[in-house]
Amino acid sequence: MPKFDVSTNARAQDALLEKLENPRHRRIVENYRRHALLEVGGDYERIFAPEMTVEVPRYKIVWGASAGEEIVGEDVKEMYRQMAEVGANVIVVTDEEIAVCDDGFFSRADMTQFAPGVAVRELGYEVDDDSAWYALTFYVVAFWPYDEQCRMIGETGAAIGPPRIEKIAAEDVVTAEQARAALLPQVRPLTPFESMVVG
Repeated sequence: MPKFDVSTNARAQDALLEKLENPRHRRIVENYRRHALLEVGGDYERIFAPEMTVEVPRYKIVWGASAGEEIVGEDVKEMYRQMAEVGANVIVVTDEEIAVCDDGFFSRADMTQFAPGVAVRELGYEVDDDSAWYALTFYVVAFWPYDEQCRMIGETGAAIGPPRIEKIAAEDVVTAEQARAALLPQVRPLTPFESMVVG
């Protein structure tokens, strides 16, 4: 069994969907599940399909060196492109909890990214080997609002406190190719919005 199992990233969403009955809440969680799988699987452009995301999404994220400036519209797409370019989209999600309401959902989770020591130093954290690989696990909280058509409006999120940093063997690093192979086959179509009857 791998040290970090990216294939289980959607576990919390799947467990919640087994219990949810409210059609709007189900559609919001379905949207989030699809978004998260596409993002970590490296197929981020599909996140911006008109049935998934509003035309001008707005993000505000405090993570690592990010100071939490608002990112709007095309700059959101550029953020995802840059993340995928350097492999920062490869995130193993564990211990996630989700609370959903008519306006969106709140989540908390441990999120693990992978970086060589030199990159960890550039983030401002001390490590003992610049050439070794490290797993950085952040405790992340986020609110994702959704519009009347259950499309994502954006994300407000933050990593609370410094990450837990663990030196790992190179073979324990989850690669972009591994994330793609594990997650993209799990992507499902959304329930058509027109078929929903909100109770």
